[in-house]
Formats: sequence, C-alpha cells, structure tokens
Amino acid sequence: MRGEISSVVDFNPAQQVGTVTNTDPTAKTVNLTTNNTNIRPYLGSKNFYFRIYGTLNGPVPVPWVQMYLDGQLTMRLQPLN
Repeated sequence: MRGEISSVVDFNPAQQVGTVTNTDPTAKTVNLTTNNTNIRPYLGSKNFYFRIYGTLNGPVPVPWVQMYLDGQLTMRLQPLN
C-alpha cells in the first residue's frame, strides 16, 4: 500500500508520501510510514487531497461488486524532535 498527496482532485500530478508497513490481513488499521516528501506546501493551501492505494491480500470472497469503505481516515501530523 502507498499514500499519495496532491493539490488537485484528479491527482495529476501526485506525490507519494509513504508506504504501509503492517500488512496483517486481520488488522483493522494500517500504519503509513512517511518518506521525505515535503508536504508543507499542501498543508498551507486551502485544499489538498490524500489517497491510499492498496492491493487485496488474498482472494475476494464474492464476485466483484461496487464497494464502499465503511470507516474513516485519521491523519495525525507530528513534527520531528
């Protein structure tokens, strides 16, 4: 899995900001470990867009149907000491 950030809704261009380190298929949360991408310009703008891409870990238990994520994305930003 990876996370991307962009200043435009169509993500053109987009910058990868990190990857997911825990891939336990039974986990209900994931941890995104950020890389050295400078996201400060995005945080100072009125809007920015963030998305997470992933690959299913194992077979899909039913035929493909349109699915929606029932959950939330929580972003906590902390400065480095």
